Amino acid sequence: MAAIAASGAIIGHEWQRPFFAHFDAFLSATKSVPEIITACFGKDLGSKEMREWFDGLPEEEQARRSQFSAAFSSALNRFRNLTLSKARNISDHRMGVAPVVGEIVGMFGTYAVSATERAPTTEIRDVEPEYGWLVKPIEVRPTWTDFYIGDERLFDAAKTYLEAAQTLRQTASEIDQQFHSGKSLTDPPALESVSRVKPS
Repeated sequence: MAAIAASGAIIGHEWQRPFFAHFDAFLSATKSVPEIITACFGKDLGSKEMREWFDGLPEEEQARRSQFSAAFSSALNRFRNLTLSKARNISDHRMGVAPVVGEIVGMFGTYAVSATERAPTTEIRDVEPEYGWLVKPIEVRPTWTDFYIGDERLFDAAKTYLEAAQTLRQTASEIDQQFHSGKSLTDPPALESVSRVKPS
């Protein structure tokens, strides 16, 4: 591929669709961290199934889980107020896409890009028609500095979000030691195992 590119050929690379799909997956996976923590160690009453499960736990475990959630609430609220937590809600529950925008500066133009607006993959110099045979297309390449979410550079926002999730996990571990250390915890409900067809 490098040899082909060195010859001046443009190698097609549709980066925009996977870029935004992977970013949405990153948002959803990271936003799930506090939800999993709450379900496994705290008091998650977000659905009928979880409420019924919680009500069926021993009172002593219910009390510990309630104490965990109370102690965890301030860290949880800080995480939920981060830019990318809000972006995930917009993507998953409102618009279907995250509000990420980009502005790619090429050799001959500047191109806006978002989850719904595509930038060209190549560009050419604007010349008189009779000199068109001299013009070769140049690939339009984005860089990590080209993307923003709100007023914040996307890379910095993603780094902050990932670090916040790691801090949240550490905070949860410390609170777990305070309330659950050496005591049993019941796993939250899961789907019943699905029977599988045995290979012949």
